[in-house]
Amino acid sequence: MLQLILLLSYLFHPQSLAYEPKPIPLLTPIANKANNQLAVAPEGLAFLKSLGLVAPVVVIGPYRSGKSFLLNQLLSVPCDVGFGVGHTRATQTKGIWLWGQPLEGKS
Repeated sequence: MLQLILLLSYLFHPQSLAYEPKPIPLLTPIANKANNQLAVAPEGLAFLKSLGLVAPVVVIGPYRSGKSFLLNQLLSVPCDVGFGVGHTRATQTKGIWLWGQPLEGKS
């Protein structure tokens, strides 16, 4: 079973590019019988390459345990804007995801 890993990137220098406050996939599952392979998402890779120094915030846990909800709370964004939160058994975020708008931190 593939564990869900969400990654939130914090930027330690002033923003110089226009970023969008939305989730961006970095690695997504490849549909196969074993469901054990990931593919690089070009949008996520390009975003990650555009950043300088980052400090990741990683949330790992079992299926439907509130990981996306927790990240939305940390970002102060509603669930319809941030990481997908559903009320069904269908997963909303599989693989590794990034937040599309770096947050400034202390250097």
